[in-house]
Amino acid sequence: MPAGQFLAGARKEPKPLDAFLLGIAEVTVAEYAFFAAATGAPAPPEAKDRRDEHPVANITWEEADAYARWLDMRLPTDLEWERAVRGTDGRLYPWGDKFEPGRANLARQAPKGPATPATMLPAYRQLTRRDDSPFLHLVGNVREWTSTAVRDPKGGTTAYFVVGGSVADGEAAAAPHARVQLKPDARDPYTGFRLAWPR
Repeated sequence: MPAGQFLAGARKEPKPLDAFLLGIAEVTVAEYAFFAAATGAPAPPEAKDRRDEHPVANITWEEADAYARWLDMRLPTDLEWERAVRGTDGRLYPWGDKFEPGRANLARQAPKGPATPATMLPAYRQLTRRDDSPFLHLVGNVREWTSTAVRDPKGGTTAYFVVGGSVADGEAAAAPHARVQLKPDARDPYTGFRLAWPR
């Protein structure tokens, strides 16, 4: 992604960003398993149930950060992720300004009652036809850890922002300015990550 300003947040305010690279897809079960075998890191609890090509999930922020550092990479900031979603024109979604349910792997809203979680897709397989975004599953499939910390009044880290929505989330989670906070040691079966560079 080139350096420059982009329109961020619900009010579409200009924000400057340096140039960066972002992973096309979420890190997969197989990719994380290779890291775990090479370093002795524990495999995530859910790795046994998901196929190798599915996005890895149920790992803590510290584990995601360790994987990124092992490759001399890092987790993206929440604004870098939002920049990838919005493109250069400030759109609301990777495909445009109108929400289209068939474009993102999110929970299916029933006519009555709660939404039904969707089926997880392989990280490198898009739900429907591609849009002009080079990235896969920026919205939906799994939520994604970022490196953006939530600080307490003394400056300590209490949580990190998670973005993107998952198969268990509805339309509101698909908004590029939507954020969820998770503690660094939290495990969530619907939260994974993708990589960014440079460190």
